[in-house]
Amino acid sequence: MSINQLERIVTILVLAIYVGVFKIKPPREVSVEILGGSFVGIIINSLHYLLLFFLIFRNWKKCIYISTKNIILLLMIGFTLFSIFWSEAPQATWFTSRWLLMTFLFGAYLSWKHSIQEQMWLLAWVMGIVAVESTILCLFLPSYGIHYGDTWSGQWCGIYEHKNSLGAMMTLSAGIFLNLALDNYKYWWILWPGFILSTILIILADSTTSLVILVAFISLIFIYKLIKQNKSHVLKVILINIALMLIIGTSIWLLDNAYSLVATQGKNLLTFSGRTPMWSELMTKIADRPFLGYGYSGFWNSAEALNIKAEFKWAGDAHNGFITILLELGLFGATIFTITLLQFLFKALKRVLVRSQTWVDLWPMQFLVYFIIINLSESALINPNIDFLIYVSILLSMIIESQKIRRNRDFKLALATTSK
Repeated sequence: MSINQLERIVTILVLAIYVGVFKIKPPREVSVEILGGSFVGIIINSLHYLLLFFLIFRNWKKCIYISTKNIILLLMIGFTLFSIFWSEAPQATWFTSRWLLMTFLFGAYLSWKHSIQEQMWLLAWVMGIVAVESTILCLFLPSYGIHYGDTWSGQWCGIYEHKNSLGAMMTLSAGIFLNLALDNYKYWWILWPGFILSTILIILADSTTSLVILVAFISLIFIYKLIKQNKSHVLKVILINIALMLIIGTSIWLLDNAYSLVATQGKNLLTFSGRTPMWSELMTKIADRPFLGYGYSGFWNSAEALNIKAEFKWAGDAHNGFITILLELGLFGATIFTITLLQFLFKALKRVLVRSQTWVDLWPMQFLVYFIIINLSESALINPNIDFLIYVSILLSMIIESQKIRRNRDFKLALATTSK
């Protein structure tokens, strides 16, 4: 076995750990621990760290070099690390920020080693495993894969502790399988079933947000098809504006109609309306420390959050990524991250408008839709998780590809000038 083959296997294993393949979590009402208990968790976390260390240490020069391709994103990581100096919970900040740094460097490794399409194939492997694993668990061990009780009774959560986690992961899975299936007729027999199974799991999880995101994915595909068929730059811009309005409109619609959507399905816990009072309280906390916040992972692990937890007993985080970043890193941190979001948006738009050769070229825009909408109800903007990993790897990949295209164009121009 060559070292490249070994690295590929290790990469798939690391991605599998990120998406939770080995950490099967029963529904919250059954247990708060993973199957096998804390000992299994320690083994998996240790393996995760060792595998990450192997990939990053072996390619440390490249990882650092690629990391410097986006100074703003690098500054964002540095800001979270240095927030330990003003954090209300320094130990939590130190522990979580180290994992964030490792996730960032692994994202840099992925963007250097694999193109966006290759990254999607790697993710398709692990997402497919999650889908099959969740299906088997729900069918043969339903007490560990399906919620029961008054709140989410009968709704599938698969290998995760909550149905929304399964819904979010299967949304990513459906988007990846769909785009790859549209581009690869040769492997339709595995890609289309992967998309269908992912969609079925979203429906069985009864995750409204995930369904809305999936509809947005499919809508963007139709818009992208119109863009490919028309050479008019003006029309392309108009269609992209429609796509942006779709993203913004979907987000606003989710916020405005979440209560009625939840009410019609008989749910009565942790609705958007239930979060709104907590968000108001959190905005007061933000106003107390507006510029630097309470430190990365510093608020919910400190005494500052005690009154919030006492009033909202279900609260363990802000359930909103944008509020979370204001809480932890203040206006300075939120501004830096917003700049990276705008970078991502402009490069994804350019990829669709200028490049637009394959369906895979649409994936960065689709992922951005997912990333923004999911953070309206979850705190996943800057966490050492699969979402942030994909965010980093796609953004750095787009930067690397843009620089390669620019170098090739300059080289051809230089050759043409020399020949004259």
